[in-house]
Amino acid sequence: MSEVLQRLEEEARKPRAVAGDAAAATASTATAGETAADSSADEAARSSADSSANRTTTEGTLTEDGLTEGTMMTSNNDAASGANEGSEQSPQVGVVVVSHSKRLADGLALLASQMAKDVLIVPAGGLDAGPEDKDNPDGGGIGTSYDAIEAAVNKVVDAGLACAIFTDLGSATMTVEMVVDMLDDEPVRFIDAPLVEATVAGAVAAQQGQDLDGVEREARRAISAFESESAGGDSAAAPGEDAAGDSTNSDDANGGGYSRRVKVADKAGLHARPAAKLAEMAADSEEGILVNDADADSAMSLMGLGAECGEEVTVSGDRSEKALIDSIADAIAAGLDE
Repeated sequence: MSEVLQRLEEEARKPRAVAGDAAAATASTATAGETAADSSADEAARSSADSSANRTTTEGTLTEDGLTEGTMMTSNNDAASGANEGSEQSPQVGVVVVSHSKRLADGLALLASQMAKDVLIVPAGGLDAGPEDKDNPDGGGIGTSYDAIEAAVNKVVDAGLACAIFTDLGSATMTVEMVVDMLDDEPVRFIDAPLVEATVAGAVAAQQGQDLDGVEREARRAISAFESESAGGDSAAAPGEDAAGDSTNSDDANGGGYSRRVKVADKAGLHARPAAKLAEMAADSEEGILVNDADADSAMSLMGLGAECGEEVTVSGDRSEKALIDSIADAIAAGLDE
């Protein structure tokens, strides 16, 4: 009897063991499933992270490029609120500065770049330097190099820009003319005008988005800015009027004109950088704007006024461009030199 009861108990235990084995198998399967799920989740997370990182890198590159353009446009739009689309143009022209002196070419390129930050300006000064000239600030010495000038011009052309070339003395001009003759199919032009004034005026015109003809026009008229009298007349009004005074407005009821009279806020007056910024703003004018008797879109003409801090100037133009005139006047009154 006891043996029968023992077998019965063993038989009774068997289903429970099967059930336990099944439960264990189920638990094992669940555990394996969870492990696989976790593994898949981890792999998916890593893949997503890698993909996200790749997208971030790509988007970062795109954003960086976009911001580069956007920053330029915003800068231009901030400079001339309510202006036309011309301020959004990128430079079409690069500049090559040719001099017998490397230091002179480098210095002038640096000077012009202060007023035309987006323009490619390449100096080509002095003779080709060799290893023995590494400590010579003038490179290979005083003179001009055909190879150096050609390389500078090609750098501008390869950037997809037209090229304006300025020189200092006659022999440099002869070398440049040979380079231009060899590149007759390229948009390359030697502009025969005073080196310093023409380079600065040409670079500012290029910054405004003008084409090669516009750059040449501004460069050639640059010297005339200094031929007018710098004292008396309209160059600046006496600073004692309107002591509180930032500005006064005037409407020309008969001619449809509009003007603002403001005091120059910049401590150094309307010197190079403020003049260049004003010229860039005024480039959006379709009717033409004057600061006193100087064309507001010409940095050299504005510098020629010799307007000092605290002196009054009159910004005038057609009433249809009141918003732009106000922007220019406000900029002068607030100061432009950062």
